[in-house]
Amino acid sequence: APASAYTYTVAALDLAGNVSAATSPVSVTTSSLPGSVAVSVGSASGAPGEEVTVSLSLTSDPDRAVVLLDLDVLYDARGLTFVRRGFGPQLEPNEAVLVDTATSGVVSLTLADLIEELDPLYGFQDGILVTLTFQLAAGVVPGTVVPLPLANVTALDRAGAALTPITSTAGAITVTAPPLVNQPPTVDAGADLAVTLPEVARLEG
Repeated sequence: APASAYTYTVAALDLAGNVSAATSPVSVTTSSLPGSVAVSVGSASGAPGEEVTVSLSLTSDPDRAVVLLDLDVLYDARGLTFVRRGFGPQLEPNEAVLVDTATSGVVSLTLADLIEELDPLYGFQDGILVTLTFQLAAGVVPGTVVPLPLANVTALDRAGAALTPITSTAGAITVTAPPLVNQPPTVDAGADLAVTLPEVARLEG
């Protein structure tokens, strides 16, 4: 088994059936199976009140596919409201996504490959698996950066073994200034004056 310790002793047996004394014990530890996993949240920007979408991406070891992925995406609920999740281009019909938002400021995701396949190389494809859409609060100050860190990330292969090491990369949403809106010109005509502006005006000079 991978990452396991074993102790051996050796004895000799001749043709007459005589058995020698055993050697001193020798201990060995098997190496760990490959299985590194990298999970990352993308970054985006938007103005107060707008919806912003970020991606959740996976990169796994080519020799051991991921078939179950559990993780939490954390966010500041004072500035963001979770709206919905979407399916990324790498998610296949046999792969399910469960979302739990019962805890404020946490989007808990469980992604599972449901196909009955024994091949250890068959699982989630590398790339964008899920998209997450948030709405920025109307009062968030432009220039604010709202981080989207990951927590409690676990990944299993088809044999049910945990994949390690796991590298997680946080995303962020940057708040931008709202777009400028063109306003019609205003004229103070006084209390008793009426001013009519032309539909088309030409600037001279």
